[in-house]
Amino acid sequence: MLVIHDIRLRNRPDSMNNLQDCSYQMSALETMRAKFPLLFKQKFCRGPFIFTLTDLHRSNIFVDHNWHISCLIDLKLACSRPFEMVEPPYWLTNKSVDEIYADENDMLQTEFMTILKAEQTN
Repeated sequence: MLVIHDIRLRNRPDSMNNLQDCSYQMSALETMRAKFPLLFKQKFCRGPFIFTLTDLHRSNIFVDHNWHISCLIDLKLACSRPFEMVEPPYWLTNKSVDEIYADENDMLQTEFMTILKAEQTN
């Protein structure tokens, strides 16, 4: 993906508004190029990829009278992502993203993963 943006900057002068915009885009690309190996493992560059509902929250899940999921709505942001990007939903904390503290989130993620593993074995 970064190579595509490099090619676009090199071959399409209209991809930049001005010199400052060009500098900003090039620095963003270099930053991503430096961070990419820290975020994604090379051995997984061809998969597995996980289909993810990135906007899944309580108001998008309909359940029946027995609490079985009957419908999921608002799937416009669904996508396949590298498994390194999959994590438990932020709304488990019942807080907005900017109010979540790492230790509290880690505790909830651990609890979530324990419950998920137990459900998968049943």
